[in-house]
Amino acid sequence: MREELFITTKLAIEAKTYEEAAAAINGSLEKLGLDYIDLMLIHSPPPWADFRGSDYSQGNREAWRALEDAYKAGKLRAIGVSDFNEADLENILASCSVAPMVNQLLVHIGNTPNALMADCRSKDILVEAYSPVAHGEILKHSEVAAIAEKYGVSIPQLCIKYDFPEGSAAGDVFYNISFGQSPYYKHQGWLSGRVTTDDNFTFGKKGELTEWQRKKI
Repeated sequence: MREELFITTKLAIEAKTYEEAAAAINGSLEKLGLDYIDLMLIHSPPPWADFRGSDYSQGNREAWRALEDAYKAGKLRAIGVSDFNEADLENILASCSVAPMVNQLLVHIGNTPNALMADCRSKDILVEAYSPVAHGEILKHSEVAAIAEKYGVSIPQLCIKYDFPEGSAAGDVFYNISFGQSPYYKHQGWLSGRVTTDDNFTFGKKGELTEWQRKKI
């Protein structure tokens, strides 16, 4: 049944005019064969070809206006953004009629943008975490592996726990998988309590992994 599914997609990263964004929204609905999409996000502030290069403030406002109109028309049930920093969010909030509901951010052990997450919370924007295993690179990290072994769980399980809302070391975030279908979540009793203070502190010190992240991610 459709109501049992929560379907998310993203606005093409190159769509930086109202017309392009509106066409992309309608195109997604047509390709998916749906009357509505549960959540649609602006993929990123700039196109990949010009990442953090030129100023796309106007383009993002135009794309957001298209999302707002689709939301008001019932084509989208919720709208948001991805990888928007504080300035990117302020750019949208300064002129929007519907505020972003979600900001999807890269959040994992060693990369927790606490200030940006706090800014989102202060604006009632839900943080959605992606890539809790750091694009797979954290699977190679011996210190994280040792902590996972201590708790008798896999590294992915530990990383999901880090991003998980209840008792999360990363704060209140929404992790973008269906937990009911996740083999990690089905593991009975995995990390049912909090990770110890000492280990949370270890996670908090993952700034020491900066060199590793720079080389690997």
